[in-house]
Amino acid sequence: NGGLFGKAREGNLETRGAMVEEKAEVWKANVEADKYSSNPTAQTLEELLNDLENQKLITTEERETIETTGQVTIGTRTITFGESDLSLLQKYFFEENGNGKNLINLVNVDGENFLDDPNSIPNASKDIKLLTAQYSDDERNSAYYYIKYNNKEYRLLIPIGDESLLIIQKLEFVYEPKGREGEIVKYDSNNDGEEEDWMILYDNGENVEIISMEVMGSLTLGYNDEKANEAEDLDNDGELDNAEKAIYSYNNAITTLNEYCASLIKNSNKISVRSVGSNPEDPSSENTTLYTSDYLENLENGKYNEKIKSSDTNYEEDINRLLLLYEGHIGNTCAAASRAISYRDFGEYRDGELFITFPKFELRVVEDMGCSSSTILEINAQGSSGNPFLYPEDVIKRANTITYGVRPVVKISSNEV
Repeated sequence: NGGLFGKAREGNLETRGAMVEEKAEVWKANVEADKYSSNPTAQTLEELLNDLENQKLITTEERETIETTGQVTIGTRTITFGESDLSLLQKYFFEENGNGKNLINLVNVDGENFLDDPNSIPNASKDIKLLTAQYSDDERNSAYYYIKYNNKEYRLLIPIGDESLLIIQKLEFVYEPKGREGEIVKYDSNNDGEEEDWMILYDNGENVEIISMEVMGSLTLGYNDEKANEAEDLDNDGELDNAEKAIYSYNNAITTLNEYCASLIKNSNKISVRSVGSNPEDPSSENTTLYTSDYLENLENGKYNEKIKSSDTNYEEDINRLLLLYEGHIGNTCAAASRAISYRDFGEYRDGELFITFPKFELRVVEDMGCSSSTILEINAQGSSGNPFLYPEDVIKRANTITYGVRPVVKISSNEV
């Protein structure tokens, strides 16, 4: 009978809700008691949620709801665990009317520590840590300020303009480590009996993805890429110029980096190997849309138009994790398997001549404080001083050679490390 089964399911849901509510009330009472004790014994919220999930009292989705909102509805019961971290941060970074505060007014004179606020986060100066700031997109009109709070990573979106007005537009949750993520393990990448330090970047249960703590190898990209002679002769003149070679290297950078990283790992227990900055779900994936613009369409009979691949955001997942796990200092510079295009459409003087710089096709680079980029091909428009123009006859194509080490990400069985 469908009706009987439906009532049974409702009963089970109510029973589960009652059990979760009881455990939540006991936990809140213990947390309150700890405020007056010199020897705190209450579980953290994470420990409580781990127990509830392991006991099948809450689902993964319900856990995420609790972590985001501080409460969850099970059956007819709305169970409160306390104000969520995100809610506390919202109060800290935004006015009551929802307008974002000026970040300048929330930090001390040196800009190193946040100011305490008893109404939201009373110990903000020690509990909120600024990790780094990164451009939010290739146009560089705004920036993300990454912060750490309660071992979780968040970011503040702030438009770029007057440096005295860093008005917060948006607050977003980014990442919270799970399982063994962040743990330093030993791994013999060369299969020579000499183990090195690696960090668990992704804990997937049965397998983990570990990243080298040190930069490895050396790879050259740009017009001196060892495979650049396979480039397309775009103007059919029978020769490959440096710009054509640079385009080939840029277009194939993700594959080149992944393959090079794989060649460095000799241990046969690897499941797969990829470069940092590639898409964790599908390392070979890329944005295959070809870049087009009025400028390139009218330049040299459209020689470069729709010949160069567009930028991607593959790098974000790895970089976001590294920023939190390294607390804002990732280490030495290395290449990332992700492409970028930056734009500058304003005049710039060089040696008395006015340059109007258009697209720069770049490889993303992991640096100590986050992610930047390194130019593989830059197309400049040159004109006489005070005489800028849109489609110049005198065009400088600056093809570059860049050389970086890499940081492989190796997927292996969890019981191997």
